[in-house]
Amino acid sequence: MHIRGLPPGAAPRCQQTHLRIGARPEAQPVKPAVRPAVLFQPDNLYMKNVVALQNNLTSLTDKTFPGVNELFSSPDRADGSQKWIDFVTTFWHCECINLVSEAAFTERYRKWCKRKGYHFSERKAAELYMDSMGHITTLPRNSNTKLLITTAAKELASAKATLAVLRAEMTRLARQLPEYETVRAIYGVGETTAVQLMAEIGECVSN
Repeated sequence: MHIRGLPPGAAPRCQQTHLRIGARPEAQPVKPAVRPAVLFQPDNLYMKNVVALQNNLTSLTDKTFPGVNELFSSPDRADGSQKWIDFVTTFWHCECINLVSEAAFTERYRKWCKRKGYHFSERKAAELYMDSMGHITTLPRNSNTKLLITTAAKELASAKATLAVLRAEMTRLARQLPEYETVRAIYGVGETTAVQLMAEIGECVSN
């Protein structure tokens, strides 16, 4: 059969080309639980944002309460909150502590721990009071500095909360895959690391 506008013999070649293209195997879709896990790779925008915000807050608190970020060893909660970040949202300057009596700070710290759901320890309160002493600060204790510190702390807390939600969702999806338990069985591999490993393996396979 001849198609108008085409030279004789062209139609069969088009048909052959179509058949060859149609015969090519379809690309295998990437597993839905693996692709989103790339969000937690070190070079990802979300992680970069958290690191940048954390560096910013640390830099600011070094001017109002040097070393406050090292006073707590509590790990992140499941919701992404971290004790030192919550702490500087309230006690944003060392003078918020050392300009009152130790008893007054201890009582305020006890109420803060109860409100935030943290374990209270009188010994820890005494340590924090002592750690607030003797610092040379470069930002004064005023409303502008308070706004600067508390805003930076809230931005970091919000970013970490977003990451925690994403991490929980990625873990939920990864658990549906048969290889999840195999990866988790590797010594030293936790939930987050398992998802990251599955993501990296999945990316290598897909490439």
